[in-house]
Amino acid sequence: MEAEQEVFYPYLLAHGEDRVLVLHMLEEHRAAQNVLKELENTGIDDEIWLPRLMLLEEMLEHHIKREEEEAFDLAKDILDEDLSDEMTRQFEDVESSSEARSGRF
Repeated sequence: MEAEQEVFYPYLLAHGEDRVLVLHMLEEHRAAQNVLKELENTGIDDEIWLPRLMLLEEMLEHHIKREEEEAFDLAKDILDEDLSDEMTRQFEDVESSSEARSGRF
């Protein structure tokens, strides 16, 4: 999620034609992150934990579907192969850095 926010969406904002779509996608990220934080701060034995998890799952499924159907099409219209390769490298760098900070490998 972090790499999309730092690499993919900023490029689409700067070069794409549908700013509303890109801003909406960023808002979906923000909303999902908020639900994830609430989930992390809720004990698994709390009755609200499972409904929050279900909400997060629904949010992510919706977001991924929208990315695949709309955001990626927008990217295909403006990215050439060289830029796509560079963005992939940047994306991987951000993901690696994020995983190192969180202790995941």
